[in-house]
Amino acid sequence: MALAEADLKKAVELEKEAEKQVFTTNQVFTLTIKSEVLREAVRKVGNSVSKNSPSQALQGIYFQVEDNKITLIGGNSNFYTKTVITDMESFRVQGEGGGLIFPGRKFVDLVNRVTGKHVTIEFNKLQTLIKFKGAKMSLAGLHLDQYPKLPSVNGQLSFSVPSAVLATMYRRTVYATSKSETRPVLTGVNHIVKDGIFRTIGCDSHRLAQQSYQLTGEVEDGNHVIPADSINEVVKHLKDVDMVTIRFDKSYVLYELDDTTIYTRTLHDQYPDTDRIIPPDFSTKIQFRAGELRELLSRATLYANDVGVTTAHILVDAKNGQVRFLSDPTQYGKFQEDIRPLSSEGKDIGTSFNVAYLLDMLGAISPEEQVVLCFTSPKTPFVIRVSGTSSSDLDLVTPIRTTYMKDSVVIEDFNPPEAEVDPFAEDVAAAAEQAQENGSGESEAVEGETNA
Repeated sequence: MALAEADLKKAVELEKEAEKQVFTTNQVFTLTIKSEVLREAVRKVGNSVSKNSPSQALQGIYFQVEDNKITLIGGNSNFYTKTVITDMESFRVQGEGGGLIFPGRKFVDLVNRVTGKHVTIEFNKLQTLIKFKGAKMSLAGLHLDQYPKLPSVNGQLSFSVPSAVLATMYRRTVYATSKSETRPVLTGVNHIVKDGIFRTIGCDSHRLAQQSYQLTGEVEDGNHVIPADSINEVVKHLKDVDMVTIRFDKSYVLYELDDTTIYTRTLHDQYPDTDRIIPPDFSTKIQFRAGELRELLSRATLYANDVGVTTAHILVDAKNGQVRFLSDPTQYGKFQEDIRPLSSEGKDIGTSFNVAYLLDMLGAISPEEQVVLCFTSPKTPFVIRVSGTSSSDLDLVTPIRTTYMKDSVVIEDFNPPEAEVDPFAEDVAAAAEQAQENGSGESEAVEGETNA
């Protein structure tokens, strides 16, 4: 059963049970904790808290205090984030400990407004009194038993990856996932492990983004799809660690990031075989600096259509090293810009595409990187690769059918940036020459007056 369905079902059942019997506790204890430690822990789980779940428990933050650790959990229909505070020098417990489920957003906002170096939280049954630097704020919560149990992940398939590598793989693929629920499996990132190669793939049926990494040691093959929301949450935590361990089973995936663990459900529909749509070879290749191409395409978006989509047409004269980008005409006019690629080879080609797809890819890499656009024919998908990376690391874009699709190209009045003439250059030079002459004349006049 999907994590969303299981959690909601358990949570609703617990709340129905609560209608029959009241969850009670006689806990009385006091927690004193360093403010920055509490704030950091709440930051890690706060973004995971559901804002509109039918379960009141899932709208809260699970907060359990023990002698040697404090556990916080936040969750929603896709994933849970659990973090554990184990630094005994950062907190002190007076009493036997316990805890409750704090109202999520209220607790996050309260902790973010804490001043002073320490916070004291006095627990009395399901009520708390939070004190810091002269302030006293009361906050009630729910019983810990009302929070859904975290899934158990056996992790038959598991491996470790440098966090910087995984962050790059996720940033370079998650933007290509679908925003539509028409095909739910496409709203996630496909994770494939085969023959020791780990790949992440995002695809919305119009474009594809793929990244790969060579694993070390023996790793079982596997294929799992993780929701994009979960991927985005994982990325936020990767900067805090050097390595991350990922454990997969049939229904769940677990990320171990030092003191933080993220549990996410998987999507069970069959992910399409994306390998078959990647062209095996290319007839045309052109290379650009990523930042320059991104700036050009961002100017093209000024001529989006009525629904905000910018269709760009690219004409490539590979032999002469000439490339022209054009937009469809709108009521305001149209866009045209010429550029000379860093390199070009192969046949002439003309095709059309959605500008947003290339901008998403270019926005995920450094402006100083060099990218290669690889074409097979005007009507087949084209591939974008970052120079110097693995051939399996790529983006693919499906072209839009237009009259610009052609095998022969003639670019008239080609005018790349380096051919630009400064219309003010002659005026500036003339003014400088005139100023020099005037200065010389004034010097001669002063010298004559001095001699006189």
